[in-house]
Amino acid sequence: MATIVKSVCEMCGTAYSGCGIDVHVEDGKVVKIEGTKGHPVNNGKLCPKGLAAIQMLYNPDRLQYPLKRVGEKCSGKFERISWGEAMDMLAGTFKEVIASDGTQAITWIKGQGPGWQQAWDFCQRFMSAISAPNLVEHGHNCHFGRGVGH
Repeated sequence: MATIVKSVCEMCGTAYSGCGIDVHVEDGKVVKIEGTKGHPVNNGKLCPKGLAAIQMLYNPDRLQYPLKRVGEKCSGKFERISWGEAMDMLAGTFKEVIASDGTQAITWIKGQGPGWQQAWDFCQRFMSAISAPNLVEHGHNCHFGRGVGH
């Protein structure tokens, strides 16, 4: 028998509060997601992303750890690496770019989705810490269209 857990979908930050969802859980696994009837944002309806949430959650191709390319570009050959190694590689790349081309060569483009405000605050602090001026925030694809429509 499934337990229904009331929650909100934050795939696009609809109305900055999320659509109401009823998450059906059996043996610790999500088996169904449906819109919460009467919820003030979505009244039981869900968009395709909300309806596909289970597929994204349990997709066997979903990245869950860092990978390093070990073959030629587009060869599809990768190996799993530690989070520490991934962070060291990223930091090294930033240092190389800054040394050769300056901080103007770094751009952070951030979309809008779950936790967008906290992510935006982090982006601003990070780019400020390395004195990089190119920080761009654009609305989430769903949100952008809705905003233009209004």
